[in-house]
Amino acid sequence: MLPIRHHGPGSARRVVQALTALQPDLILVEGPPDLDAILHWVADQGMEPPVAALCYDEAAPKQATFYPFATYSPEWQAIQFAHQHRIPVRMMDLPLAQMWALAEQPVETPQASKNPLDYLAELAGYDNTDRWWEHQFESAGATEESAAEHFKAVLLAITALRENDIQSPLDAENAFREAWMADIVRQAQREMFQNIAIVCGAWHAPALVDVQSSEKAHRQLLKQLPKTKTKVAATWIPWTNDRLSQRSGYGAGIHSPGWYEQLWAHPEDVSGQYWLSRAARIFREKGMDISTAHVMEAIRLAHALASLREQPRAQLNDLDEAIRAAMCMGESEPLKWIHDEMIVGRRIGHVPEGLPRVPLQADFDKEKKRLRIPDSTPAKLLELDLRQPLHLEKSIFLHRIVLLDLNWCEPETVSSKGTFKEAWQLDWQPELEVRLIERAIWGNTVEMAAQAMLTDRVQKARRLDELSRLLAQAIPAALLSTLDLMLDRMDDMAALSNDVPEMMLAIFPLAQITRYGNVRRTDQERVKILLDGLMQRIAVGLPAACYALNEEADREMSARIRQLHGSLHLLPDDTLQAVWLDALLTVAQTNDQSSPVSAGTALRLLFDRDKISKEYTALHFSRELSPGNPPMKAAFWLEGFLSGSAAVLLYDDLLWAMLYDWVKNLPDEAFEHLLPALRRTFSKFSPPERQRIGSKAKLQTEQPEAVLEMAEAINDDAELAEQPMPLLLKMLGIRQE
Repeated sequence: MLPIRHHGPGSARRVVQALTALQPDLILVEGPPDLDAILHWVADQGMEPPVAALCYDEAAPKQATFYPFATYSPEWQAIQFAHQHRIPVRMMDLPLAQMWALAEQPVETPQASKNPLDYLAELAGYDNTDRWWEHQFESAGATEESAAEHFKAVLLAITALRENDIQSPLDAENAFREAWMADIVRQAQREMFQNIAIVCGAWHAPALVDVQSSEKAHRQLLKQLPKTKTKVAATWIPWTNDRLSQRSGYGAGIHSPGWYEQLWAHPEDVSGQYWLSRAARIFREKGMDISTAHVMEAIRLAHALASLREQPRAQLNDLDEAIRAAMCMGESEPLKWIHDEMIVGRRIGHVPEGLPRVPLQADFDKEKKRLRIPDSTPAKLLELDLRQPLHLEKSIFLHRIVLLDLNWCEPETVSSKGTFKEAWQLDWQPELEVRLIERAIWGNTVEMAAQAMLTDRVQKARRLDELSRLLAQAIPAALLSTLDLMLDRMDDMAALSNDVPEMMLAIFPLAQITRYGNVRRTDQERVKILLDGLMQRIAVGLPAACYALNEEADREMSARIRQLHGSLHLLPDDTLQAVWLDALLTVAQTNDQSSPVSAGTALRLLFDRDKISKEYTALHFSRELSPGNPPMKAAFWLEGFLSGSAAVLLYDDLLWAMLYDWVKNLPDEAFEHLLPALRRTFSKFSPPERQRIGSKAKLQTEQPEAVLEMAEAINDDAELAEQPMPLLLKMLGIRQE
């Protein structure tokens, strides 16, 4: 009986030593028997941990479980030992189909207050159970004799806990699992195996010592297992160090997988010399001045700390303190590099080619390899130049992955004026494999699956803007066989739609397609025809769509107006832009009917495009801010006019004077009522813009005559000066001298 801790390097070393001494004729390892069919891959030279066994329901792949393994996992070492010595090896836990069925029909769970091992840790004077186990078992040296004594001691300790009715939070599930494990042991005994080695989690070991006396009770319990016809498939996938810290399957959860690698690979490094030398190298790569003397001082300090704590070797906390004191001069910030590079580590495993995989997985891997797109952990930025054929193929592939919703790549904004640049954030996670299996129902290749999923979404789409977004995704993904279907549906929807805001949302994705016109060599004639029809309908319906909106809807319409206005810069067609500007002019002129934020936005966009004169703008500005208009309506109109940029106030002294005069003459009660709306307007400006507006308001620089006259008037009336201006300065975030 070899009771172990999952992912424990000390346990793994003792398992190898114990198996060497035992030379068993059968090795039983805790794990679902669904893994038996893929255990032979462990001996393949292309298998490099960390890896995980992925088990999934063939009929519903979303039902999946990972079983991660590191080099220092005791189960991994036991399986490797079996292959190296030609010893039969089997997994002996409850089949996954039964585990999933139990999860769907939960039984009553005992109210265990804590981990049973907490009691042993507390008796030893520890407040951290993981640290107690690591110090007691994982870090200590191991010989063949000490390995046997170690497993006896662990079995004795766990037996004592269970005999004293100390419960585990998973005891209800464990009862079924242990009954099944015991039945597997009995079956092996009936097959005449004489020297059986059992490698299992420490908590289960006492239940497997005497399997004969418990046979009747176990059989009665196993009859209660739910029936299931689920067919489980299994394969191996790469895993990562940071994922080893998550509790999944038989992953006990490791906070420091990189440190465990150190314990496994360098058991002789009692003082931490190798670990501290690696830390010094990382600091030097980061530009820190670390000498050999720093390393020697850290070694002495770590060894002294371990001695004070009565530990046989320097532990991770000793080494951390030594690094902070001797290398970082007491600073904690540089330790983040050690945490990322060493304590966790950036290791990603590899699996051999030829593993059982669904066709979509195989095609994904083949294309990724052909295009030389690497797995990435942590996230990596990939920049593409679409003028290069290989980069264009990479872009097409990544856009198809986005359509498959695999959560592997995300497009990033590129700081380039050209349309031939793309950037992608790649972040490989093991769950990608499950998503690939789920998407396998759509096709055997990435292209086929993306095409089928896109067609399905197009057929189910009920909104024009939804279809336009799908069209914008289909073209860079080179899935043009669905283009006619999309355009036909968009034509039909646009012809029947009276929803101007929905049509406005459709313009931006369609306009974006023009960015790929030359690079992707796509025919956009039908897209242009569709755009022309939509813009004509929007121009006719925009004034009515801006009529009598509530405050929230008015701001939303203003945002859509600005988005559509920006989209037109992607279109070379001056006719469409002229149609749009005429529609804006109608909205701006019919301000008695138009909602104020939208009307102000329309006037500002016309002013910025020189569609209207400065004098016309000033006249409109004066009318909207006149005392005859309700102050709140004027504030909302001002919000629309000023949104996006404060430049018009900074450089147009006439408009500045009008705004200044309006604020100056507001009654106290009205100003305080308007303050939230005004604050919202000015808060959207950049800090430098707000600072310049504040400076201008304080009249500390030379001003045009109109402003100087107002300043003189305010200075002549001290009481007036004390009323609105300090509030305005406070609103702008300007501290008064």
